[in-house]
Amino acid sequence: MTLLSMARLITTIPDDSVEEDDEIVEFGGRAVLAAITEVLRGLGYQVSEPVYAGAQGWQAVVSTERRKFFVQSQHIHTWCLLVSSDITGVWNKLFHKTAESYAEFLKKLNRGLGADSRFTSVEWFDQSGDPFDERQAGTPEPVIQRV
Repeated sequence: MTLLSMARLITTIPDDSVEEDDEIVEFGGRAVLAAITEVLRGLGYQVSEPVYAGAQGWQAVVSTERRKFFVQSQHIHTWCLLVSSDITGVWNKLFHKTAESYAEFLKKLNRGLGADSRFTSVEWFDQSGDPFDERQAGTPEPVIQRV
C-alpha cells in the first residue's frame, strides 16, 4: 500500500493572501484550511484552530482517540497545496496499526473534499511528485493498493 500525503486542490475559495506594496505579508491558505477543517469535523475528527506558518501557509492538528494527523495548506490563486502526515505518538504507533489508520484518514478526507463543492478537483501526490508543476498529473485517490 502506498500513501500519498500531498494533494493539489482546485478551489472556488478566494485567495486570502495579504499584500502590501506588492509584497506578501501574510501567505494564503487560512480560508481553505477552515473549509478543510469543516469537512474533517463533519467526518467526526477533532481539529485545532488554524495556525499561521509563514511561507508554509496555515496548519492544524487533526485528532481521534488514538491518532494525530497534521494538515497544512498553501493557497495560490485558484489552487491549493494540502500536505498531511501522521504525527501519532510513539507509544500508540507501537501498539496500533499506523499505516491503516492513516490510510483511512486520507480516504475519508478525499471523500469529504470530493463531496464539497468548494473543491472542484483533488489530485494526490507522493513526496517525490511536484504538485506545484501543473504539467504533472496526480492520482484521484490518496491510497494505492499494490498487487
